[in-house]
Amino acid sequence: MVNPINNYLTEVINALECENVSVHENKITFMRFGEKAYIMEFTYNSRGSLDNVIVKNNDNNLIYKITSSNLKFVVYIIIGVSLGAVLGLIGFSFYRKRKLTSLLKSNLKNV
Repeated sequence: MVNPINNYLTEVINALECENVSVHENKITFMRFGEKAYIMEFTYNSRGSLDNVIVKNNDNNLIYKITSSNLKFVVYIIIGVSLGAVLGLIGFSFYRKRKLTSLLKSNLKNV
């Protein structure tokens, strides 16, 4: 069965008339030349989002790798920290109000 991402990547390469580019399943590989020849691989996940970027030299030795993180997990952490901060501020507000009320009552008794 042909992967839809594979079809999409192949169409992109054909539309852009790229040279030195190949597609294997969900990975697009660019053979580039700078001071030395190197290979850049972009891998996409099943949703079509960029999953990782790998840079290798001509001997397939890894030079650099960027791997994506689970964004849902990060969002839940941010929401949890935000809720914790809001609850902390509300709790501190009640504590401060209670302390102020008890201080005022004690001052009224002393008068």
